[in-house]
Amino acid sequence: MTITAHYEKGTEPKVALVLSCPGEKEENAQKPAAGQTGINLEDLLSILKRDYNKLEFQSGLITIANS
Repeated sequence: MTITAHYEKGTEPKVALVLSCPGEKEENAQKPAAGQTGINLEDLLSILKRDYNKLEFQSGLITIANS
């Protein structure tokens, strides 16, 4: 199976995350972060919002890509 990079453009241009090594779950979902990686990313974004008051750190606002 050929694995390709995926990209989701956020609505806020301030923050972009680049993840590495897309896997089968990302390929099947056609998203840059899926499965456990997606869960871990959402957990990290929640911590950044809650503990550091970084409200712009949420899915849909940030740009996420993998390569």
